[in-house]
Amino acid sequence: MSKEDEERRKAIRELLQKIVSEVAVVNRQPVRADDPVMVLPTIMKVLADDAAVEHERVLQRHANEYEDFAYRCRSDAKETAQNIINVSLTACRSQISDAADESAALMREAIKIEMAGAIAELRTENEANQRNHGPIVLAGGLLAILGGVAALAAVVLKIM
Repeated sequence: MSKEDEERRKAIRELLQKIVSEVAVVNRQPVRADDPVMVLPTIMKVLADDAAVEHERVLQRHANEYEDFAYRCRSDAKETAQNIINVSLTACRSQISDAADESAALMREAIKIEMAGAIAELRTENEANQRNHGPIVLAGGLLAILGGVAALAAVVLKIM
């Protein structure tokens, strides 16, 4: 037998002696190295306990990984929702601004048409009245026009 084999056998005997000592401690009674009834179940129990501890450690590591993943998913979902809301708000602002601009343009056009009609009517009345009342009627007509413009401007400003 080689020296390596002897050293290996010695290491095995020492390990076996440690196991037998541990079996004796676990079972609280003296055990012989050749007592398989006590040694084998105790070894199996120790191995099962060690496996349970390792299993719990692995489960905890996986639980932590899943929690981290869930947190990242929540953060990503929150950021995505905020982006969607911001884009929607920007689109709404743009549509409201466009609608207000269009409404203002239509109102300006309506004011121009009404004013042109009122001016033409006043000119006609003015020509008829100029022969009768002269400058007083002209001043009253201009005041009426200014009042109409002020009223329409107030309406436009309320709309905008």
